[in-house]
Amino acid sequence: MNYTKKQSELDVKKWIDSEIKNYDTCGEYSYCANCNKNEAYPCAYAYERYTALVKTIKNSTSGTKKLKTSTTTKRSTCSRNSSSMNKKTFNGKTTTSKSSTRKPSTRRSTNKNTVKA
Repeated sequence: MNYTKKQSELDVKKWIDSEIKNYDTCGEYSYCANCNKNEAYPCAYAYERYTALVKTIKNSTSGTKKLKTSTTTKRSTCSRNSSSMNKKTFNGKTTTSKSSTRKPSTRRSTNKNTVKA
C-alpha cells in the first residue's frame, strides 16, 4: 500500500466532511479506532489495520454454520374443553377460577402510607 497516497485521500475526505459538518471529523471514522497519531501517516496506517481486522473477522466467521430456525410453531392439541380448564374442584364442589373461596390474608401490609382502621 502506498501510505502517502492513501493518507492524502483520507485527508481530502476528512477535510470535505469537516467542511460539510462545520467541525473537525478526525476520529469519527470506523478506522479511527486503530489510529496512532505519532505515526508518519496515521490515517493510512489506521485504515490498513482496520481493513486487515475486518478481513480476519470475515474469514473466521465464514466457516461457521448458520443455525436453522423454524418459523412455524406446533400447537399442542388438547381434548379438554377450554371452559372446563377454568373450573376447579374444591371439597367436592366445582367452582370457577373467577370466584374464589380463599380466606382473607392475615399478612400485615408493609406499605406505610396505608391507614389502619
